[in-house]
Amino acid sequence: MMLKQNRASQFFNQDVSWDQSIFFPKGYEKLFLLIYFIFLPYITGIIFIFTVIAGFRPTLFKLIISNHNFLLTWALGYEVLALIVLLLIFKSAYSFIFFKRDTIHNKHRHRRKNIPIDIKLRLKKT
Repeated sequence: MMLKQNRASQFFNQDVSWDQSIFFPKGYEKLFLLIYFIFLPYITGIIFIFTVIAGFRPTLFKLIISNHNFLLTWALGYEVLALIVLLLIFKSAYSFIFFKRDTIHNKHRHRRKNIPIDIKLRLKKT
């Protein structure tokens, strides 16, 4: 028990910096943060407008984009990205809740196979 608390305290007391992430190369942290925050939602918004609103029709897409607002497209893309992240979180929680039980059960079943026969007989009696 003490070992788990010690590991947890070590984990929560470590320093966090931008350059430790794979998404922020060392020396370019602020540039990539700007790219991720501004351009990724905007590009997602453009793709959403083309696929969902314009229905893959280039003429309608050109008409919509010619009168578009940057902030509106960015907000639309931001919401789409937020929805994708939330769906990934729910999928991860779902798989953790429902598939974790199976792996724990299978682990115990595997351990019982390796127990010597005399111990198995004692376990069955109790």
